Amino acid sequence: MYIYIKIVMAALFLFCFSSVYAEDEAIMMGDYFYKQDNYKEAVTEYKRFINFSNSDAAIGDAFYRIGLAERKMGLWEQSIESLNTAVSKTQVERLQAERTISIASTLIAIHKYSEAELQLLEISTFSTDKKLKKDASILRFICNLNKYDWVEANNSMNEFIILENKPILSDECESFFEQIKSIKLKSQNKSVFLSSIIPGSGQIYASDWENGIKALLLNVAWGYLTVRLIQNNDRKDGFIPFIFLINYYCGNRLQAKNSIIKYNNKINQYYLKKGLELVKSINRESL
Repeated sequence: MYIYIKIVMAALFLFCFSSVYAEDEAIMMGDYFYKQDNYKEAVTEYKRFINFSNSDAAIGDAFYRIGLAERKMGLWEQSIESLNTAVSKTQVERLQAERTISIASTLIAIHKYSEAELQLLEISTFSTDKKLKKDASILRFICNLNKYDWVEANNSMNEFIILENKPILSDECESFFEQIKSIKLKSQNKSVFLSSIIPGSGQIYASDWENGIKALLLNVAWGYLTVRLIQNNDRKDGFIPFIFLINYYCGNRLQAKNSIIKYNNKINQYYLKKGLELVKSINRESL
């Protein structure tokens, strides 16, 4: 009986030891493959670790690694799902915040700025960790830049400056936002109204001279031909250029709207680029 108990105990010990060894080996192999940029194999090893582990904290850590590897492979939605699982598996506030920031940065990478900002607002509001709050503020700044929401971009940057406590940053940011105040975007409604009165004038209002002149000449040409044919009592033939006239007139109004969109986007893109350069400058100064 005693020998039987010893055999059972030895078997249990070997099973536990082999399980722990398998867990450690899977994580080490996963990390090795990750460093070698072999993310697919890394994910396989991390998933193998999850099969052996009974610890929620350890499983959460593995899912976090999986999420990062999937992000490297461009599997954005799968990465977000894995990172969300990693957040749910830990009760440690700092880890939850760090993983939430990873989710937000992944959302930013796929241009889901509003969703990313919601994730980051939670950290800015509730986290007590200064570094994490700074990271959240600068990422919110990037979100708002890409949404062309200059007021909220200013607010999030001000939060970052207060946390960073560097006067030189305040001067740089103040200079940037002074330029933002000078932005004068043009009205889509006004451009459409102008082109409704004089074809091409809405495009010219948007500084799109080439399309504006083309729209004016085409509408004048088709209008002249239509009137001439009607005056010559050739109403049947006049109907065809009239159809072209209506088509070009309506197209001219739509093009006026598109010209304004391009004009405004060009200005917004210019300041977006300057804002991202500011972020790079801040990152260099923070190192």
